[in-house]
Amino acid sequence: MRFFDYAWFNSFQITKKKESSVKILFREGIPPSLIVDEKGYVLYLPKPRRTRGGRGEYQGIPFDLEDPAHRRMVWGLFRASLYHLSLHVAASDYSLYSDWMEGRDPRLSRFVISLLEDASLNAYLRVFWSTLIPAIAYANALSYLLLKPAELIPRRQLRLMAAILSASTMGLIKGRLEKPLREEALRVVSYLRAAEEVLQEYYLLRREEIIRGGDDATRMEGRVAEKKLGYADQIYGTLARHGPPPEAPALPYAEHHGESTVFSRRLPGEKRLMELTKRAAAILSPESEVPLEDSWTLWGREAEQNISDWLSYEARKEKILSQYVAEGRDTRFHSFGFPDEDYAEFLRRRERLSGPIRRALTRLILYQNVLGEDPRKEAGVLDLQEAIQAMASKSIRSDVFITDELQNRRMTWGILVDVSRSLRAFTGEEKDVVLCLAEVVKGMIFDPNTWGMFAFDNNFYVVKDFSENYTNDVKARIGGLRNSGLTYLPDAVKLVTRVLTRRYEEAKILAIVSDGFPTGYKGAEEEFLKQVRETWRRGIGVIGIGIKSRAVKRYIKTSCVVETPYDLMKKFVDAFFEYTALL
Repeated sequence: MRFFDYAWFNSFQITKKKESSVKILFREGIPPSLIVDEKGYVLYLPKPRRTRGGRGEYQGIPFDLEDPAHRRMVWGLFRASLYHLSLHVAASDYSLYSDWMEGRDPRLSRFVISLLEDASLNAYLRVFWSTLIPAIAYANALSYLLLKPAELIPRRQLRLMAAILSASTMGLIKGRLEKPLREEALRVVSYLRAAEEVLQEYYLLRREEIIRGGDDATRMEGRVAEKKLGYADQIYGTLARHGPPPEAPALPYAEHHGESTVFSRRLPGEKRLMELTKRAAAILSPESEVPLEDSWTLWGREAEQNISDWLSYEARKEKILSQYVAEGRDTRFHSFGFPDEDYAEFLRRRERLSGPIRRALTRLILYQNVLGEDPRKEAGVLDLQEAIQAMASKSIRSDVFITDELQNRRMTWGILVDVSRSLRAFTGEEKDVVLCLAEVVKGMIFDPNTWGMFAFDNNFYVVKDFSENYTNDVKARIGGLRNSGLTYLPDAVKLVTRVLTRRYEEAKILAIVSDGFPTGYKGAEEEFLKQVRETWRRGIGVIGIGIKSRAVKRYIKTSCVVETPYDLMKKFVDAFFEYTALL
């Protein structure tokens, strides 16, 4: 199981929310973050990356890919980030603080809110998710070892904030800290412990409500909110005396609010880490001992499996990409890569577009049932033997008909999507059309290795290589498509034409989704027309899909203009019929 699959499975186990209501985005070079968009929560999780010499980097922390201890630590930070952010989605209500923040320093306010909501999370963890305590304790211990000693933190208020983080999670203040700051840090921690007690009482009542019914927890909600805001006032007042902070430091695995410079970038020794994990677990679960022995073995297996799977996946992507780099060696593209991934965005749009997808697919399947390859059809003369077998097996099947018409030739599809800046105003419509097209082609073509999807601006992106199945990774890439850059349309057509030329299928189709306005260099329009003609000359049919633009019709004979995904149902299918009539 890779990082992506592990994150999706475990996050929705914790949050109990629909997959489309929570976004989980993996990005390189960013810390863990939690924001709210118009549809719900967005979890940003750091993505590890390979560097040179058998090494990797995670959140700016270099690590040895071959060192099992380093693998366990990196996996421990990732896993804790996933659990921590998912628990916030399940338990936190940040809207409580919207009025409270008015007139206060934004960095300091966010730091105070994070402290209180993390205290709330500790209580929620004990009551509902005690099985996750070992993982959070491990990350707290690792965070403590990564924390710089107080004397190495130059700013006074940052020393205080760092001391609060370590004292609240480990019961320790790292390094030499002035006595007044130490006293203030411990006072703030006492407020957090008091808040945890109130919240643990509340969550215990909620658990009772779930099991036996009642409304004790519901009646307590107002008092809980009042207590939170009261502690927020006290903590903010203590910290505000030192002036506005230059940053809001956060534990390496927790949600960040900008830069956090109080932590080092060097992984510690594992022996000390194991000792401190026991201490951190005792703080998270003061009333019962947390068994950690089994966890060490499990974490080692998880780290080995997931990081090995990630490395294998990255190696496959690099191999795929190298083929397109070689084929596009004489194009003007600045770079070659894969789009960012956003699976929730794909799911949200697919839910809304199920109608046009189904209707377009129905028309195409009916057409294929007349002229398709498979002798079993959904329309035609009843095949008695197939019908008897379907009834005997009690299977729900409708492909029990045959036809005497000529068989259709085996096809391969290349779908080329313009994601340049010129289409930014129609990003939503274009993404909808592309999603519909992918779903329709997937439903129409049984072999996933006979179609590919690519995107371009002044860079080239592999959305789905011919060797890939139509997996959640591919769907996430469709959801992550963004518009920017120039329209290197001639170069994209040239590159995908070369790829299709090497395919062995009889019929080859290049579907181009664009506004039909190539830009970026002199003579781009003439070059585009030349490349379309060359594609036809090589025996590859070209179908143009203009996004709210008729310009595509100037270059591509078989084309259609779509305003919405609902247009795609009729117009694209008609264009496809027009093309097949030429075969």
